[in-house]
Amino acid sequence: MRAIMQTAMAGFHLYSEYICGMLISITIARSLTTTEYGLYSSIIFVASVFTLSVNAGMNINVTKFVAEVKHKAPDYLAAFFHLVNRLFLIRLCIAISIIALVIWFDFDFGVSASLVAFILLGASFKARYMLNLAIMKGIRRFDKVALVSLIVNPLNLLAVIICAVLLPGLTNFLIIYAVTCLLFWLVVIRISNDLPSAQFNEQFEQHYRSRFIKQMISATFVVIFAGFTFRQSQVLVLQSSDFLEAAGFFNIAFILSGAAITLVPGIYKEILLPKIVVARENKAAVGEVLQAERYLIILAGLVIFPLIIYAKEVIALLYGERYMAAVQPLQWLMFFKFIGLLKEGANLTLISHDKQDVLAWVNAGVFALMCLLSLLLVSNYGLMAAVWVYGSLSIVQLIGYMRFAKPFDYKMMPITSLLRILIPGICMALVVMFLNRYIDGWWRVIPGSIVFIIGYVHLLVFFRAFDTTGQRLFHSLQRKSPQPLKIYFRWASQRLTPE
Repeated sequence: MRAIMQTAMAGFHLYSEYICGMLISITIARSLTTTEYGLYSSIIFVASVFTLSVNAGMNINVTKFVAEVKHKAPDYLAAFFHLVNRLFLIRLCIAISIIALVIWFDFDFGVSASLVAFILLGASFKARYMLNLAIMKGIRRFDKVALVSLIVNPLNLLAVIICAVLLPGLTNFLIIYAVTCLLFWLVVIRISNDLPSAQFNEQFEQHYRSRFIKQMISATFVVIFAGFTFRQSQVLVLQSSDFLEAAGFFNIAFILSGAAITLVPGIYKEILLPKIVVARENKAAVGEVLQAERYLIILAGLVIFPLIIYAKEVIALLYGERYMAAVQPLQWLMFFKFIGLLKEGANLTLISHDKQDVLAWVNAGVFALMCLLSLLLVSNYGLMAAVWVYGSLSIVQLIGYMRFAKPFDYKMMPITSLLRILIPGICMALVVMFLNRYIDGWWRVIPGSIVFIIGYVHLLVFFRAFDTTGQRLFHSLQRKSPQPLKIYFRWASQRLTPE
Protein backbone atom coordinates (compact mmCIF):
# COMPACT_ATOMS: atom_id res chain seq x y z
CA MET A 1 0.00 0.00 0.00
CA ARG A 2 2.82 2.41 0.84
CA ALA A 3 4.48 1.78 -2.54
CA ILE A 4 1.17 2.49 -4.28
CA MET A 5 0.77 5.77 -2.39
CA GLN A 6 4.34 6.81 -3.23
CA THR A 7 3.72 6.07 -6.88
CA ALA A 8 0.45 8.02 -6.79
CA MET A 9 2.07 11.06 -5.16
CA ALA A 10 5.04 10.96 -7.56
CA GLY A 11 2.56 10.67 -10.40
CA PHE A 12 0.61 13.69 -9.17
CA HIS A 13 3.83 15.73 -9.06
CA LEU A 14 4.74 14.77 -12.61
CA TYR A 15 1.25 15.24 -14.01
CA SER A 16 0.80 18.69 -12.49
CA GLU A 17 4.28 19.82 -13.52
CA TYR A 18 4.11 18.67 -17.11
CA ILE A 19 0.45 19.39 -17.78
CA CYS A 20 0.72 22.91 -16.37
CA GLY A 21 4.03 23.35 -18.20
CA MET A 22 2.45 22.27 -21.47
CA LEU A 23 -0.53 24.61 -20.96
CA ILE A 24 1.90 27.44 -20.23
CA SER A 25 3.75 26.67 -23.46
CA ILE A 26 0.48 26.63 -25.41
CA THR A 27 -0.69 29.92 -23.90
CA ILE A 28 2.58 31.69 -24.65
CA ALA A 29 2.86 30.23 -28.16
CA ARG A 30 -0.66 31.40 -29.01
CA SER A 31 0.05 34.88 -27.60
CA LEU A 32 3.29 35.47 -29.54
CA THR A 33 4.30 35.31 -33.16
CA THR A 34 6.16 32.20 -34.28
CA THR A 35 9.39 34.25 -34.41
CA GLU A 36 8.88 35.68 -30.90
CA TYR A 37 8.10 32.23 -29.55
CA GLY A 38 11.33 30.93 -31.06
CA LEU A 39 13.26 33.70 -29.27
CA TYR A 40 11.39 33.02 -26.02
CA SER A 41 12.24 29.30 -26.30
CA SER A 42 15.95 30.02 -26.75
CA ILE A 43 16.10 32.38 -23.74
CA ILE A 44 14.22 29.96 -21.48
CA PHE A 45 16.59 27.21 -22.61
CA VAL A 46 19.54 29.36 -21.46
CA ALA A 47 17.79 29.83 -18.10
CA SER A 48 17.08 26.10 -17.72
CA VAL A 49 20.69 25.22 -18.50
CA PHE A 50 21.78 27.83 -15.95
CA THR A 51 19.55 26.14 -13.35
CA LEU A 52 21.13 22.80 -14.22
CA SER A 53 24.59 24.28 -13.93
CA VAL A 54 23.97 25.72 -10.46
CA ASN A 55 23.09 22.36 -8.94
CA ALA A 56 24.43 20.07 -11.66
CA GLY A 57 25.23 16.69 -10.21
CA MET A 58 23.70 17.53 -6.85
CA ASN A 59 20.04 16.62 -7.41
CA ILE A 60 20.50 13.01 -8.45
CA ASN A 61 23.26 12.40 -5.89
CA VAL A 62 21.29 14.04 -3.11
CA THR A 63 18.34 11.75 -3.85
CA LYS A 64 20.65 8.74 -3.97
CA PHE A 65 22.68 9.56 -0.84
CA VAL A 66 19.68 10.67 1.22
CA ALA A 67 18.02 7.31 0.43
CA GLU A 68 21.23 5.47 1.38
CA VAL A 69 21.88 7.46 4.58
CA LYS A 70 18.26 7.18 5.70
CA HIS A 71 18.43 3.40 5.17
CA LYS A 72 21.83 2.80 6.80
CA ALA A 73 22.49 5.71 9.21
CA PRO A 74 19.48 8.01 9.66
CA ASP A 75 21.27 9.95 12.41
CA TYR A 76 23.59 11.37 9.73
CA LEU A 77 20.81 13.08 7.75
CA ALA A 78 21.32 16.44 9.48
CA ALA A 79 25.06 16.29 8.75
CA PHE A 80 24.39 15.46 5.12
CA PHE A 81 22.06 18.46 4.78
CA HIS A 82 24.84 20.63 6.24
CA LEU A 83 27.27 19.41 3.57
CA VAL A 84 24.73 19.96 0.79
CA ASN A 85 24.00 23.52 1.95
CA ARG A 86 27.71 24.41 1.96
CA LEU A 87 28.25 23.08 -1.53
CA PHE A 88 25.16 24.79 -2.89
CA LEU A 89 26.26 28.12 -1.40
CA ILE A 90 29.58 27.86 -3.25
CA ARG A 91 27.78 27.18 -6.53
CA LEU A 92 25.36 30.03 -5.88
CA CYS A 93 28.26 32.46 -5.49
CA ILE A 94 29.65 31.30 -8.84
CA ALA A 95 26.20 31.73 -10.41
CA ILE A 96 25.89 35.30 -9.10
CA SER A 97 29.29 36.08 -10.60
CA ILE A 98 28.06 34.85 -13.99
CA ILE A 99 24.95 37.06 -13.68
CA ALA A 100 27.19 40.06 -12.97
CA LEU A 101 29.25 39.27 -16.09
CA VAL A 102 26.08 39.17 -18.20
CA ILE A 103 25.25 42.72 -17.09
CA TRP A 104 28.85 43.97 -17.35
CA PHE A 105 29.49 42.75 -20.90
CA ASP A 106 25.91 43.41 -22.06
CA PHE A 107 25.61 40.13 -23.98
CA ASP A 108 23.11 40.14 -26.85
CA PHE A 109 20.31 37.61 -26.25
CA GLY A 110 17.68 39.42 -28.31
CA VAL A 111 16.42 41.25 -25.21
CA SER A 112 18.16 43.56 -22.72
CA ALA A 113 21.04 42.12 -20.68
CA SER A 114 19.42 43.33 -17.44
CA LEU A 115 16.30 41.29 -18.21
CA VAL A 116 18.41 38.20 -18.93
CA ALA A 117 20.26 38.73 -15.64
CA PHE A 118 16.92 38.93 -13.81
CA ILE A 119 15.82 35.68 -15.47
CA LEU A 120 19.07 33.97 -14.44
CA LEU A 121 18.58 35.21 -10.87
CA GLY A 122 15.17 33.55 -10.85
CA ALA A 123 16.77 30.41 -12.30
CA SER A 124 19.12 30.35 -9.28
CA PHE A 125 16.16 30.24 -6.91
CA LYS A 126 14.63 27.47 -8.98
CA ALA A 127 17.86 25.51 -8.58
CA ARG A 128 17.41 25.55 -4.80
CA TYR A 129 13.76 24.55 -5.25
CA MET A 130 14.82 21.52 -7.28
CA LEU A 131 17.45 20.59 -4.70
CA ASN A 132 14.86 20.56 -1.91
CA LEU A 133 12.62 18.35 -4.04
CA ALA A 134 15.56 15.98 -4.51
CA ILE A 135 15.93 15.73 -0.73
CA MET A 136 12.24 14.94 -0.27
CA LYS A 137 12.39 12.29 -3.00
CA GLY A 138 15.38 10.69 -1.28
CA ILE A 139 13.49 10.32 2.01
CA ARG A 140 10.44 9.22 0.00
CA ARG A 141 8.25 12.08 1.12
CA PHE A 142 6.37 12.13 -2.14
CA ASP A 143 3.34 13.55 -0.30
CA LYS A 144 5.27 16.78 0.26
CA VAL A 145 6.54 16.75 -3.32
CA ALA A 146 2.93 16.47 -4.49
CA LEU A 147 1.82 19.28 -2.15
CA VAL A 148 4.47 21.62 -3.53
CA SER A 149 3.32 20.83 -7.06
CA LEU A 150 -0.32 21.42 -6.08
CA ILE A 151 0.60 24.98 -5.07
CA VAL A 152 3.30 26.20 -7.45
CA ASN A 153 2.28 24.76 -10.82
CA PRO A 154 -1.31 26.09 -10.91
CA LEU A 155 -0.10 29.51 -9.66
CA ASN A 156 2.50 29.58 -12.44
CA LEU A 157 -0.16 28.74 -15.02
CA LEU A 158 -2.54 31.35 -13.59
CA ALA A 159 0.14 34.06 -13.76
CA VAL A 160 0.85 33.25 -17.42
CA ILE A 161 -2.85 33.30 -18.32
CA ILE A 162 -3.33 36.68 -16.62
CA CYS A 163 -0.30 38.02 -18.46
CA ALA A 164 -1.63 36.66 -21.78
CA VAL A 165 -4.99 38.37 -21.23
CA LEU A 166 -3.84 41.72 -19.82
CA LEU A 167 -0.23 42.32 -20.89
CA PRO A 168 0.82 39.86 -23.62
CA GLY A 169 4.35 40.28 -24.88
CA LEU A 170 7.75 38.63 -24.92
CA THR A 171 9.24 40.76 -22.14
CA ASN A 172 6.30 40.28 -19.78
CA PHE A 173 6.31 36.50 -20.20
CA LEU A 174 10.03 36.42 -19.40
CA ILE A 175 9.43 38.49 -16.25
CA ILE A 176 6.68 36.08 -15.19
CA TYR A 177 9.14 33.20 -15.56
CA ALA A 178 11.67 34.86 -13.23
CA VAL A 179 9.09 35.82 -10.60
CA THR A 180 7.51 32.35 -10.47
CA CYS A 181 10.96 30.81 -9.95
CA LEU A 182 11.21 32.85 -6.74
CA LEU A 183 7.71 31.69 -5.79
CA PHE A 184 8.75 28.05 -6.25
CA TRP A 185 11.60 28.54 -3.79
CA LEU A 186 9.43 30.24 -1.16
CA VAL A 187 6.83 27.47 -1.28
CA VAL A 188 9.27 24.56 -1.06
CA ILE A 189 11.09 26.19 1.88
CA ARG A 190 7.78 26.51 3.70
CA ILE A 191 6.63 22.96 2.95
CA SER A 192 9.94 21.28 3.85
CA ASN A 193 10.52 23.12 7.13
CA ASP A 194 10.15 19.94 9.22
CA LEU A 195 13.31 18.33 7.83
CA PRO A 196 16.19 17.84 10.30
CA SER A 197 18.19 21.04 10.87
CA ALA A 198 21.57 21.02 9.18
CA GLN A 199 24.38 20.25 11.64
CA PHE A 200 28.08 19.62 11.19
CA ASN A 201 29.28 16.12 12.13
CA GLU A 202 32.95 15.15 11.94
CA GLN A 203 32.26 11.41 11.67
CA PHE A 204 29.93 11.94 8.74
CA GLU A 205 32.51 14.11 7.01
CA GLN A 206 35.07 11.33 7.34
CA HIS A 207 32.75 8.60 6.05
CA TYR A 208 30.79 10.32 3.31
CA ARG A 209 32.23 13.71 2.31
CA SER A 210 34.93 12.62 -0.14
CA ARG A 211 32.73 9.95 -1.70
CA PHE A 212 29.81 12.35 -2.17
CA ILE A 213 31.97 15.11 -3.63
CA LYS A 214 33.65 12.69 -6.02
CA GLN A 215 30.30 11.43 -7.28
CA MET A 216 28.90 14.97 -7.42
CA ILE A 217 31.79 16.21 -9.56
CA SER A 218 31.34 13.32 -11.97
CA ALA A 219 27.59 13.87 -12.07
CA THR A 220 28.14 17.60 -12.64
CA PHE A 221 29.78 16.86 -15.96
CA VAL A 222 27.11 14.26 -16.75
CA VAL A 223 24.30 16.75 -16.16
CA ILE A 224 25.98 19.65 -17.94
CA PHE A 225 26.96 17.62 -21.00
CA ALA A 226 23.64 15.74 -21.12
CA GLY A 227 21.73 18.94 -20.38
CA PHE A 228 23.25 20.75 -23.31
CA THR A 229 22.86 17.72 -25.55
CA PHE A 230 19.47 16.22 -24.73
CA ARG A 231 17.39 19.17 -23.63
CA GLN A 232 16.37 21.88 -26.09
CA SER A 233 19.97 22.58 -27.10
CA GLN A 234 19.04 22.54 -30.76
CA VAL A 235 16.72 25.48 -30.05
CA LEU A 236 19.79 27.56 -29.23
CA VAL A 237 21.62 26.33 -32.33
CA LEU A 238 18.64 27.15 -34.55
CA GLN A 239 18.20 30.57 -32.97
CA SER A 240 21.88 31.46 -33.39
CA SER A 241 21.66 30.35 -37.04
CA ASP A 242 18.67 32.67 -37.66
CA PHE A 243 16.15 29.81 -37.81
CA LEU A 244 13.93 31.54 -35.23
CA GLU A 245 10.64 29.97 -36.34
CA ALA A 246 12.30 26.55 -36.54
CA ALA A 247 13.51 27.02 -32.95
CA GLY A 248 9.89 27.44 -31.85
CA PHE A 249 8.77 24.38 -33.82
CA PHE A 250 11.52 22.24 -32.31
CA ASN A 251 10.65 23.48 -28.83
CA ILE A 252 6.99 22.51 -29.26
CA ALA A 253 7.92 19.04 -30.52
CA PHE A 254 10.37 18.61 -27.65
CA ILE A 255 7.85 19.72 -25.00
CA LEU A 256 5.09 17.44 -26.26
CA SER A 257 7.34 14.41 -26.71
CA GLY A 258 8.96 15.00 -23.34
CA ALA A 259 5.59 15.32 -21.62
CA ALA A 260 4.27 12.16 -23.28
CA ILE A 261 7.30 10.05 -22.42
CA THR A 262 7.34 11.40 -18.86
CA LEU A 263 3.70 11.46 -17.85
CA VAL A 264 3.16 7.70 -18.09
CA PRO A 265 6.58 5.98 -17.78
CA GLY A 266 7.82 8.87 -15.64
CA ILE A 267 5.48 8.02 -12.77
CA TYR A 268 7.31 4.72 -12.40
CA LYS A 269 10.71 6.22 -13.17
CA GLU A 270 10.29 8.90 -10.50
CA ILE A 271 10.56 6.43 -7.60
CA LEU A 272 13.16 4.11 -9.14
CA LEU A 273 16.48 5.58 -7.96
CA PRO A 274 15.86 5.44 -4.17
CA LYS A 275 14.22 2.03 -4.68
CA ILE A 276 17.22 0.60 -6.55
CA VAL A 277 19.72 2.10 -4.08
CA VAL A 278 18.00 0.19 -1.29
CA ALA A 279 17.75 -2.93 -3.50
CA ARG A 280 21.50 -2.80 -4.10
CA GLU A 281 22.10 -2.76 -0.36
CA ASN A 282 19.92 -5.87 -0.17
CA LYS A 283 21.71 -7.56 -3.12
CA ALA A 284 18.64 -7.41 -5.36
CA ALA A 285 19.51 -4.60 -7.78
CA VAL A 286 19.86 -6.75 -10.91
CA GLY A 287 16.28 -7.97 -10.72
CA GLU A 288 14.99 -4.47 -9.94
CA VAL A 289 16.77 -3.00 -12.97
CA LEU A 290 15.35 -5.66 -15.33
CA GLN A 291 11.87 -5.09 -13.97
CA ALA A 292 12.32 -1.31 -14.29
CA GLU A 293 13.30 -1.61 -17.96
CA ARG A 294 10.36 -3.86 -18.75
CA TYR A 295 7.71 -1.62 -17.21
CA LEU A 296 9.22 1.62 -18.49
CA ILE A 297 8.98 0.26 -22.04
CA ILE A 298 5.46 -1.12 -21.54
CA LEU A 299 4.23 2.19 -20.14
CA ALA A 300 5.98 4.13 -22.90
CA GLY A 301 4.10 2.12 -25.51
CA LEU A 302 0.82 3.49 -24.17
CA VAL A 303 1.71 7.00 -25.39
CA ILE A 304 4.35 6.65 -28.10
CA PHE A 305 2.22 4.96 -30.76
CA PRO A 306 -0.93 7.10 -30.33
CA LEU A 307 1.01 10.37 -30.34
CA ILE A 308 2.94 9.41 -33.48
CA ILE A 309 -0.36 8.56 -35.20
CA TYR A 310 -2.21 11.66 -34.01
CA ALA A 311 0.62 14.22 -34.01
CA LYS A 312 -1.11 16.42 -36.59
CA GLU A 313 -4.40 16.53 -34.69
CA VAL A 314 -2.70 17.16 -31.33
CA ILE A 315 -0.63 20.12 -32.56
CA ALA A 316 -3.55 21.64 -34.48
CA LEU A 317 -5.76 21.40 -31.38
CA LEU A 318 -3.21 22.66 -28.85
CA TYR A 319 -1.10 25.19 -30.75
CA GLY A 320 -3.04 26.00 -33.89
CA GLU A 321 -2.43 25.78 -37.62
CA ARG A 322 0.55 28.18 -37.46
CA TYR A 323 2.65 25.44 -35.82
CA MET A 324 1.90 22.50 -38.13
CA ALA A 325 5.57 22.42 -39.17
CA ALA A 326 6.20 20.80 -35.76
CA VAL A 327 4.25 17.63 -36.70
CA GLN A 328 7.05 15.65 -38.32
CA PRO A 329 9.64 16.66 -35.69
CA LEU A 330 7.20 15.54 -32.98
CA GLN A 331 6.75 12.12 -34.59
CA TRP A 332 10.48 11.52 -34.89
CA LEU A 333 11.26 12.89 -31.42
CA MET A 334 8.75 10.45 -29.92
CA PHE A 335 10.66 7.61 -31.54
CA PHE A 336 14.02 8.97 -30.37
CA LYS A 337 12.70 9.55 -26.84
CA PHE A 338 11.76 5.88 -26.76
CA ILE A 339 15.32 4.96 -27.74
CA GLY A 340 16.57 7.19 -24.94
CA LEU A 341 14.30 5.35 -22.50
CA LEU A 342 16.06 2.06 -23.28
CA LYS A 343 19.21 3.34 -21.59
CA GLU A 344 17.60 3.72 -18.16
CA GLY A 345 18.53 0.24 -16.96
CA ALA A 346 22.21 0.83 -17.71
CA ASN A 347 21.99 4.35 -16.30
CA LEU A 348 20.53 3.16 -12.99
CA THR A 349 23.11 0.37 -12.77
CA LEU A 350 26.04 2.77 -13.15
CA ILE A 351 24.60 5.33 -10.73
CA SER A 352 23.88 2.72 -8.06
CA HIS A 353 27.51 1.52 -8.34
CA ASP A 354 28.96 5.06 -7.94
CA LYS A 355 30.19 5.03 -11.55
CA GLN A 356 29.04 8.48 -12.58
CA ASP A 357 32.56 9.23 -13.82
CA VAL A 358 31.84 6.68 -16.58
CA LEU A 359 28.61 8.49 -17.42
CA ALA A 360 30.55 11.76 -17.53
CA TRP A 361 33.02 10.44 -20.11
CA VAL A 362 30.23 9.02 -22.28
CA ASN A 363 28.29 12.26 -22.22
CA ALA A 364 31.40 14.32 -22.87
CA GLY A 365 31.94 12.34 -26.05
CA VAL A 366 28.29 12.70 -27.04
CA PHE A 367 28.47 16.45 -26.35
CA ALA A 368 31.53 16.81 -28.59
CA LEU A 369 29.71 14.90 -31.33
CA MET A 370 26.69 17.17 -30.86
CA CYS A 371 28.82 20.29 -31.36
CA LEU A 372 30.32 18.86 -34.55
CA LEU A 373 27.02 17.68 -36.06
CA SER A 374 25.21 20.87 -35.11
CA LEU A 375 27.91 22.98 -36.73
CA LEU A 376 27.91 20.93 -39.93
CA LEU A 377 24.20 20.14 -40.30
CA VAL A 378 21.84 22.19 -38.13
CA SER A 379 23.34 25.58 -38.91
CA ASN A 380 22.91 24.83 -42.63
CA TYR A 381 19.77 22.70 -42.94
CA GLY A 382 17.57 23.81 -40.05
CA LEU A 383 14.70 22.04 -38.32
CA MET A 384 14.80 18.41 -39.48
CA ALA A 385 18.59 18.38 -39.28
CA ALA A 386 18.21 19.31 -35.59
CA VAL A 387 15.79 16.42 -35.09
CA TRP A 388 18.10 13.90 -36.78
CA VAL A 389 21.11 15.13 -34.83
CA TYR A 390 19.15 14.64 -31.60
CA GLY A 391 18.21 11.11 -32.68
CA SER A 392 21.76 10.16 -33.65
CA LEU A 393 23.05 11.34 -30.28
CA SER A 394 20.37 9.31 -28.46
CA ILE A 395 21.55 6.15 -30.21
CA VAL A 396 25.22 6.84 -29.45
CA GLN A 397 24.43 7.51 -25.77
CA LEU A 398 22.41 4.29 -25.51
CA ILE A 399 25.26 2.21 -26.94
CA GLY A 400 27.80 3.89 -24.63
CA TYR A 401 25.74 3.35 -21.47
CA MET A 402 25.08 -0.30 -22.25
CA ARG A 403 28.72 -0.98 -23.08
CA PHE A 404 30.07 0.41 -19.80
CA ALA A 405 27.31 -0.99 -17.57
CA LYS A 406 27.96 -4.63 -18.53
CA PRO A 407 30.91 -5.13 -16.11
CA PHE A 408 28.56 -4.21 -13.24
CA ASP A 409 26.10 -7.07 -13.79
CA TYR A 410 23.87 -5.07 -16.12
CA LYS A 411 21.80 -7.26 -18.39
CA MET A 412 19.68 -5.70 -21.07
CA MET A 413 16.17 -7.02 -21.51
CA PRO A 414 16.27 -10.01 -23.91
CA ILE A 415 15.28 -9.23 -27.50
CA THR A 416 12.40 -11.71 -27.26
CA SER A 417 10.98 -9.83 -24.26
CA LEU A 418 11.36 -6.51 -26.09
CA LEU A 419 9.55 -7.88 -29.15
CA ARG A 420 6.71 -9.10 -26.95
CA ILE A 421 6.16 -5.46 -26.00
CA LEU A 422 6.74 -3.86 -29.41
CA ILE A 423 4.71 -6.27 -31.55
CA PRO A 424 1.43 -5.55 -29.68
CA GLY A 425 2.06 -1.82 -30.11
CA ILE A 426 2.76 -2.14 -33.82
CA CYS A 427 -0.28 -4.39 -34.37
CA MET A 428 -2.64 -1.98 -32.62
CA ALA A 429 -1.09 1.01 -34.41
CA LEU A 430 -1.97 -0.63 -37.74
CA VAL A 431 -5.52 -1.28 -36.51
CA VAL A 432 -5.95 2.36 -35.43
CA MET A 433 -4.57 3.70 -38.73
CA PHE A 434 -7.08 1.50 -40.57
CA LEU A 435 -9.93 2.87 -38.44
CA ASN A 436 -8.77 6.44 -39.11
CA ARG A 437 -9.68 5.98 -42.76
CA TYR A 438 -13.35 5.98 -41.71
CA ILE A 439 -13.27 8.72 -39.03
CA ASP A 440 -12.60 12.39 -39.78
CA GLY A 441 -11.81 15.34 -37.50
CA TRP A 442 -9.62 15.91 -34.49
CA TRP A 443 -12.07 14.06 -32.20
CA ARG A 444 -11.01 10.73 -33.73
CA VAL A 445 -8.04 10.93 -31.34
CA ILE A 446 -10.35 9.89 -28.47
CA PRO A 447 -11.87 6.66 -29.86
CA GLY A 448 -8.62 5.78 -31.62
CA SER A 449 -6.59 6.09 -28.42
CA ILE A 450 -9.15 4.09 -26.42
CA VAL A 451 -9.10 1.30 -29.00
CA PHE A 452 -5.30 1.31 -29.00
CA ILE A 453 -4.94 1.14 -25.20
CA ILE A 454 -7.50 -1.64 -24.75
CA GLY A 455 -6.08 -3.71 -27.59
CA TYR A 456 -2.48 -3.04 -26.56
CA VAL A 457 -2.98 -4.22 -22.98
CA HIS A 458 -4.76 -7.39 -24.09
CA LEU A 459 -2.09 -8.21 -26.65
CA LEU A 460 0.58 -7.67 -23.98
CA VAL A 461 -1.15 -10.36 -21.94
CA PHE A 462 -1.52 -12.63 -24.97
CA PHE A 463 2.19 -12.28 -25.85
CA ARG A 464 3.22 -12.75 -22.18
CA ALA A 465 4.96 -9.36 -22.06
CA PHE A 466 4.55 -8.97 -18.27
CA ASP A 467 6.72 -10.65 -15.66
CA THR A 468 5.61 -12.42 -12.47
CA THR A 469 4.59 -9.07 -10.97
CA GLY A 470 1.88 -8.78 -13.62
CA GLN A 471 0.84 -12.35 -12.96
CA ARG A 472 0.42 -11.63 -9.24
CA LEU A 473 -1.59 -8.51 -10.02
CA PHE A 474 -4.11 -10.36 -12.20
CA HIS A 475 -4.26 -13.20 -9.68
CA SER A 476 -5.12 -10.68 -6.96
CA LEU A 477 -7.77 -9.05 -9.17
CA GLN A 478 -9.25 -12.48 -9.84
CA ARG A 479 -9.81 -13.06 -6.11
CA LYS A 480 -11.41 -9.65 -5.51
CA SER A 481 -13.42 -9.17 -8.72
CA PRO A 482 -17.14 -9.89 -9.27
CA GLN A 483 -18.01 -13.29 -10.67
CA PRO A 484 -18.40 -12.19 -14.34
CA LEU A 485 -14.82 -10.90 -14.36
CA LYS A 486 -13.23 -13.87 -12.61
CA ILE A 487 -12.97 -15.89 -15.83
CA TYR A 488 -11.24 -13.02 -17.60
CA PHE A 489 -8.72 -12.40 -14.81
CA ARG A 490 -8.14 -16.15 -14.44
CA TRP A 491 -7.24 -16.31 -18.15
CA ALA A 492 -4.88 -13.33 -17.80
CA SER A 493 -3.25 -14.78 -14.67
CA GLN A 494 -2.71 -18.18 -16.32
CA ARG A 495 -1.41 -16.57 -19.47
CA LEU A 496 1.24 -14.62 -17.62
CA THR A 497 3.43 -17.53 -16.65
CA PRO A 498 7.08 -16.77 -15.82
CA GLU A 499 9.44 -16.76 -18.80
